Amino acid sequence: MKKYSKIIYIILFVLISLTPLVLIDTTPDKVSEIDNRKYSAFPEKYNRYFFNKVEAYYEDRVGLRGDGLLLFSKLNEILFQYFEHPTYECGEDGYVFFKMSPPVLTEAFSDEFFHFITSADTYLKSRGIDFIYMQNPGKDDVYREKLHHGYTYDNHIYGILPERTANAGVDTLYTLNLLQEAKKTQQVFNIAYDAGHWNDEGRFIATSALYKRIKNHLPDMHFPEKEDFCIGKELIEHHKVLKTPLHEYVPKYVLNNPPPYVDMTDDFPNISIHPQHRYFLHWENPNSPNGKKILYFHGSFYVSHPDFLAGDAAEFTAIHNYENILNLPYYINLFEPDLVVFIASNYTLCSTYYDEDALINTDFNPALDSINANIYDHMLPSANWTCTTSEENPVTLTVSNPVEDGRYAYAVFDKNPDIVYDLTFDTEDSMLELVLQHSQIFPDDSGQIIIINKDGTSGYTMPFHGIDGLSGKAH
Repeated sequence: MKKYSKIIYIILFVLISLTPLVLIDTTPDKVSEIDNRKYSAFPEKYNRYFFNKVEAYYEDRVGLRGDGLLLFSKLNEILFQYFEHPTYECGEDGYVFFKMSPPVLTEAFSDEFFHFITSADTYLKSRGIDFIYMQNPGKDDVYREKLHHGYTYDNHIYGILPERTANAGVDTLYTLNLLQEAKKTQQVFNIAYDAGHWNDEGRFIATSALYKRIKNHLPDMHFPEKEDFCIGKELIEHHKVLKTPLHEYVPKYVLNNPPPYVDMTDDFPNISIHPQHRYFLHWENPNSPNGKKILYFHGSFYVSHPDFLAGDAAEFTAIHNYENILNLPYYINLFEPDLVVFIASNYTLCSTYYDEDALINTDFNPALDSINANIYDHMLPSANWTCTTSEENPVTLTVSNPVEDGRYAYAVFDKNPDIVYDLTFDTEDSMLELVLQHSQIFPDDSGQIIIINKDGTSGYTMPFHGIDGLSGKAH
């Protein structure tokens, strides 16, 4: 009998040990409620971070992880009045912060991020597009005195990056000093509720500073003043993640008369968005007095409050930043903005949020008129575009690439020669690709495709006289 009980014990032990692996959650784009973020995705390509990302994938998705952590956190708070959580921790006077750690920003990553921002600034300005880089502090940066007793937090490295970008000529806004001054009279982050993000008071203060920067570039833009909001307080009775009892009043800003935007987001079912950061919004204002288009790349600080950013622009586009901004030319072709605003938060300045290899290898097309090579060195036979996704927005156009050593490629349409579109190389299929809205193209469009070789010494021009297969909603 004793022998059988040992066997049963071993079987039970093995079953219990294997249960988390058997129940691993493979749901794509799954959001972890307890961590307030998306689960890590299995890496699609091999690079120096491959095994780290595989480890993060299994750590996030192991079976029963969320339930176990939530139960552990609730029991600690109920039985011992002790706040224990994988993402958050308590500070002084009831303040809750993201779990403390050394600054995620390293000197190496700061250099890579600086390279990307200045390259993006040069790329956009060369196309007549204004650019603003906004960097926002976390709650631990603003309320350092409320961190738990004895904790020393050296965050000076975060201020170096915006100082460098400003010195390099990038229009840069770092809101740390602004929010630190404002906290003397106002609560700019909640004490415990939604510990990782500023509240509506902090959001309005920081965004008002951004309004001023935007109006330096687009003086005809109008943004809401404080009196344009209905301002009140909302009683929060449960922690956002833990769902345990809480009693905190948080500020609420509701815009009284929002501009008459038409939500066109669903008109872009084919848009390319990174699977880990899928937030995308596109509004159009038919009554806009200025006709301006603004493209924002921002994080979760604004996801629930796009009305803080829209103003009275004719077109307002908001995209979750991180991996998506690394695909900047794609969105420039698609939305043709007058201004791009890139908003980053201190605690996201690391390879967890941005693909470090992509940052390092950023190689935006230089402006076509800055190319030294004669674009007419080699005249190629004409070749029409082929439309591969004609039924829904956006439309993907492809054409065979006849230049094996091409590095940069452009398209110019005869109907609007002032606009130069940047093409991407599909090296696997030897194709050139361009993604546009239906409203930007017609079946009989003509123009030129220009390809520059890798050393920049030779140019190739290939005429086109139409777009084959363009139908559906296309004009």
